[in-house]
Amino acid sequence: MPAGADTHAVEEALHAGIAAARESIDSGAAAAALDRWVAATRS
Repeated sequence: MPAGADTHAVEEALHAGIAAARESIDSGAAAAALDRWVAATRS
C-alpha cells in the first residue's frame, strides 16, 4: 500500500491476503510450492 493509504484499504488488503493464504494452505497449493522450492534448491 502506498504511504497515506487509508486504514480501511489496508485492512481490506490484509483480510484478502489472509483469505488467499488460508485457501492456499487448505488446497495444498502452499505445500506444492514449498516442494517445488525444495526440489529446485537440491538440483
